[in-house]
Amino acid sequence: MVEGATLRAAVTVLPEALAQLGDADDWWREHRLDAPDLLLEEWTQAMRLLEEQPIIGHAAALPHHLRLRILLMPQTLKHVWYETSADEREVLVLALWGAVRGEAPLLPRTDR
Repeated sequence: MVEGATLRAAVTVLPEALAQLGDADDWWREHRLDAPDLLLEEWTQAMRLLEEQPIIGHAAALPHHLRLRILLMPQTLKHVWYETSADEREVLVLALWGAVRGEAPLLPRTDR
């Protein structure tokens, strides 16, 4: 490894989360005409953050999700729900969910 190089986490997005992103983006483009690309731009930034700083999100505790974290996308008020591997070299994105909904999304069970 090159001295000073930073390890990046491998980020995987579950199909359910991609579907939620697609639905949210469709809604966003229809209703936020002043900034139609903002949701996808903020999502891209969030994925880069998770690669660089996998434990940046707030820790959350739910049964069957011991390494669960939540990252707020502040401009669009969306939460990225994700888990990290024990060594924090892998990130698994489980859901994209509205931060103002007040309840957690139904998350798929994982092996983490």
